Amino acid sequence: MTSENSEAWISKHDLISEITHYMKYAGAEGEHDPWYDPKADVGYQQAHVDQLDGLLTRFLQTLQGLPNPKAEADIMAAVQTAVLGINALNDSVQGCMIETGEREMLCDFFCLAVNEAGLACEDDITDEWRDW
Repeated sequence: MTSENSEAWISKHDLISEITHYMKYAGAEGEHDPWYDPKADVGYQQAHVDQLDGLLTRFLQTLQGLPNPKAEADIMAAVQTAVLGINALNDSVQGCMIETGEREMLCDFFCLAVNEAGLACEDDITDEWRDW
């Protein structure tokens, strides 16, 4: 994982975009969607999205900063730290931020990131620690 153009960085960007879109439009396709309600409260705000973005960025930077070859224990410690941070963030918004679609995107993100760091990942590596 050497570039912000890697699949993991792109996955992070897509996830943050999806969560931001939902926050702004509460499930509507956009402002012209008949279901759009500008007063809808999805349970989290931009500050929470920014916190998630920061957690994921720090995770990717941590993986990038590990010496080569990267030790599995170091990679998994970074996963654990990030997942526990996401748990706390999601708990702070009563679980409103991470729902099924976001959980799947996060699991894919973590798998991409550890693959890029040199650790084979085919399953959900967050399950041991995640509450979302």
